[in-house]
Amino acid sequence: MICLVLNTDLEANEDLLLHKDRQALSRLIEANEVKLYSPPVFSDSMRLQRLRWFENKTTEYLSRIEALIQRNQTGPKSKELGTVKRTIEASYREILQASERQFLTWFRAINQDTLPLDESETKYFMAAYHAQLPVSQFLRSESERLKGYVSQVLEHAGDGVPTVIISKDEALSQACKPHAHIACCRQLIDFIKRNDVQSLLRRLDRGIATGQHFLAISRFQAVAESAGKRLSHALKEHVIGLQVCDLLIPNDDNMAHIIGMGECGAVKAEFSQPIYFGSGDIGLEFELDIVVDVSFNIFKADYFSLRHKPRIMAEYEHHVRVKDRSIARVKGVALIPFCLDYLAARNKGERLPHQTIKISSIDDVALRNYTLAQVDG
Repeated sequence: MICLVLNTDLEANEDLLLHKDRQALSRLIEANEVKLYSPPVFSDSMRLQRLRWFENKTTEYLSRIEALIQRNQTGPKSKELGTVKRTIEASYREILQASERQFLTWFRAINQDTLPLDESETKYFMAAYHAQLPVSQFLRSESERLKGYVSQVLEHAGDGVPTVIISKDEALSQACKPHAHIACCRQLIDFIKRNDVQSLLRRLDRGIATGQHFLAISRFQAVAESAGKRLSHALKEHVIGLQVCDLLIPNDDNMAHIIGMGECGAVKAEFSQPIYFGSGDIGLEFELDIVVDVSFNIFKADYFSLRHKPRIMAEYEHHVRVKDRSIARVKGVALIPFCLDYLAARNKGERLPHQTIKISSIDDVALRNYTLAQVDG
């Protein structure tokens, strides 16, 4: 059994229950292959992050509907759009409550144990949680306390038991290095990609061999010349609405929202390193560049001092909302679901079942050397 510790800096900026890495984790827990531990504030942290995601998404959808209404004030669909908007607004609280119930049901089902931290350690975790910072920010002045947390994890998991902490906290990762049986992974997907975890997931599905994954993927690669095009289409609903940060965005927080997608570059996919999520689902890490429209707010005084002035979308008393175009590099995991019978078959023949491509997760979106209007249009 592997002991897995989820730290408080695990991100839930999307609906975490739909991600294949979360579903794979749930399956490993149900099969008693993984035992899950978390700090005292983990459940509240994840619950609130997820609620915030649903709040932002609902607000975004309402804004889009309102924009459509404004464009079609006298059109035949205006009344229908108004009805949809009022329905969503009336159900807003119910949507959030349903999300919370779904999360709590999942959290109880995974049967996690809370690490028995003492009062002072809990205080530091609470401070990190409320400040939304890595816990080592609060423990760095007391390095022994950080080492003590790692020792507490090992003590609770058991001597010599393989233990993995999911955390992007570099100080925590360094504190784990002296211990032979404990490791840090930056994201849950990195844990799922580990060879021992991949072996466990394959064993749960009738002992599907690694070679059968490669054979299925190689055949898919050979026949799917349009894979990149289908992937770029699937990306649209995941990328539009995301927030991106770049120091060259000329507003106070250097943040902008992606509001549109244009041409996509060539897709680079890791066909040689497929990730098995279980139940026939195979993931491929991918990377591609896409032309994106971004919007952000900027104070009027700052806007008029710019050498290049992006197009104004809306004007307010003290600031304007502008639109510009840039190139974003998107990294994530694409999902190709295969039939388990196909993967388990010794002789697959030449016929490959029709495959769809879905997006399992978007792990990173970054503007590439953003400069205003670096792409014409």
